[in-house]
Amino acid sequence: MKTLLFFLILLSNLCFASDVKKEKYIVGLENINYPPFSYSKAEKVTRSYFRDVLDAFAQTENIEFKYKTLPVKRLFQEFIERKIDFKIPDNEYWFASKKGESAIAYSQSIYTTTEAVYTQKDIKTVSSMVIILGFAPPIPSNLHKDIKIYTTPKLESAIQMMTEGRVQSIFISKDVLNNSAPNNTFVESPHFPSRDTAYKLSSIIHPELVMKFDKWFSNNSEKIKKIKLKYNLL
Repeated sequence: MKTLLFFLILLSNLCFASDVKKEKYIVGLENINYPPFSYSKAEKVTRSYFRDVLDAFAQTENIEFKYKTLPVKRLFQEFIERKIDFKIPDNEYWFASKKGESAIAYSQSIYTTTEAVYTQKDIKTVSSMVIILGFAPPIPSNLHKDIKIYTTPKLESAIQMMTEGRVQSIFISKDVLNNSAPNNTFVESPHFPSRDTAYKLSSIIHPELVMKFDKWFSNNSEKIKKIKLKYNLL
């Protein structure tokens, strides 16, 4: 009995010691409902594609990520001011003119999504468009003055505006559209260019961990594939 008690105490101490050694890092996420990549605080969803990937990496490195959800512009500001350790998603082209001389380390693409302008099938010309607040659609300069842009922080509102015919088009990720409105009848508009956007992990404070993450991501393709399947991203 004493031997069993000794081993239980030893095991408890080892677990405690392992937990104490874990370095903790703050990861900034966008406070927008854009499933399966991100969710607003109001949705009370704790899992997402990004979180599952980062948590899998953290487990192998014996570190812990704490997630902080912020509005898009505030998230960028806190990142530049080094108040958070990592930002996801990120991309070299986002807020490019405001990054100054900040030395930002970016990972490879964690996922590349296709963003496009969608309309109802019978729409021939587009005079109105809804976008998620903070997003910038690729509207050709010759069409820009003829299109009224509506913005909303809520994805559900944007899709509802389209479904009810209050706007003629929506700029959105194909993956997000299929995830949020799987039975939609929208079609990609031929009048606007689509674009592939790479979602990356970034850091100013910990470039060495971004490099470690890159190596881990490349070496764990099967694990990443399973996470993608979970969120219908294949």
